[in-house]
Amino acid sequence: MARAKKTSKKEEAPKKTPTRTKASRKKKSENTFQSYYSAAGSNISKNRTLYLRLLVALLIIVALGAILVIKKNWFVAAVVNNQPISTLEYYQNLKEKDSKQVLNQIVQDKLITQEANRKGIVIAQSDLDKKTSDIEKQVGGKDQLKQELQSRNISEAEFKNQIRIQLMVEKLLADKIKISDKEIEDFVAKNKDNNLTGVDLSNKDAVRNQLQNDKLNSQFQSWYQGLEKNAKIYIFI
Repeated sequence: MARAKKTSKKEEAPKKTPTRTKASRKKKSENTFQSYYSAAGSNISKNRTLYLRLLVALLIIVALGAILVIKKNWFVAAVVNNQPISTLEYYQNLKEKDSKQVLNQIVQDKLITQEANRKGIVIAQSDLDKKTSDIEKQVGGKDQLKQELQSRNISEAEFKNQIRIQLMVEKLLADKIKISDKEIEDFVAKNKDNNLTGVDLSNKDAVRNQLQNDKLNSQFQSWYQGLEKNAKIYIFI
C-alpha cells in the first residue's frame, strides 16, 4: 500500500491577510477628509446665495435679541403679572396727559381686568349700553356727553373702556357696596331739604346708584392697594 504523502508544515499554514500599516490608514483618513471637505466646499459654492441669506437672517435675530434685552423699554413700557404693556399702547394713551398718570392708569386697568378674568366676570354689551345711557341722562343727553368728553380730551373708545372697567369693579366689589332700603330712606330723609345736583330723591333707583357710587369710592382704594401689593409689576420707562 502506498503511503500518503505528508504535507509539510509550510504548505499547511494558511496565507495571512496583509495587515494595513499606520501610514496606509492615515492616508485613507486624509483622503476621506479631503473628499468630505471638497464636497462641502462644492455644496457651499453652489448654494452661496442661500447660505448668505441664512447668515444675514441669523445676525438680524441675534441683533434683535440683544436690543430686546438692552433696550426693552423701546417695546415694553411695563409688565403686569407677566402681561406686557407695549410702548405703543402707552403712547396712544399719552396725548397731552401726564405720562406717569397715564401709565399708572393703564396698569390699574390691566390689574382690574386680570382680576375680573380670574373670577370669570364678563361685561355684556347690554350692561355697557345701559350704563352709558344712564350717564347720558345724568349729564343732559348724548350731545352734552360728547361735549364733556371733548373738553376733557377723552375719546369715545376711552370712555367705553372706562365704563367697562367701572362695571368690572362694581361686580368685583358687589358684596361690599350693597345698599339696604333703610340706607336709602335715611339718605332721603337727611337730604330732602338739600338741592343735590343730579340726584332725584323721589327715584329710589337713582338714590341707590348714588349710594353705591359713594361706597364704591370709599372701598375701591383699599381693595386696589391689596391687589397692587400682590401683583408683579415691572416699570421700564
